[in-house]
Amino acid sequence: MKNSILFILLVLSLTHCARQDRFKANLIKKIHEETPHVIKFETLTDFSWDRVFIFPPYTSDEKISQALGFIWQDAKATGIHYRDDICLLVFIKGNTVIHYTEYPRGQGDFATLKRDRYKKNEAVFLVKEEKGWIDLVDIK
Repeated sequence: MKNSILFILLVLSLTHCARQDRFKANLIKKIHEETPHVIKFETLTDFSWDRVFIFPPYTSDEKISQALGFIWQDAKATGIHYRDDICLLVFIKGNTVIHYTEYPRGQGDFATLKRDRYKKNEAVFLVKEEKGWIDLVDIK
């Protein structure tokens, strides 16, 4: 019984990692197309979501909870509060975190966005490259 439970937990964990890697891989591929161009998150995801929150480097756990409207226990594990090499993308359905990814800023930087939350139809970004650095700019 104990082994069955451990196996189920392992499968669920691997499924989450595979989905997370697919989204990140799709995003990286799309970002590195010829610039400038537009990215729509809803075309890159294979899971159901309502809103996405994008947190820049050094965002505190408290600020994440405040933005989400609930305490998300996994926020601390991402290290976003002390890291400057990632932005944290958190996908929500209702009041549940469906998916998140620690997105490397060197692959496309979301850190200068004007907002931290987007409805599904608003998660549309312009990809701009300047002096070898790729920025994503909100356009909706």
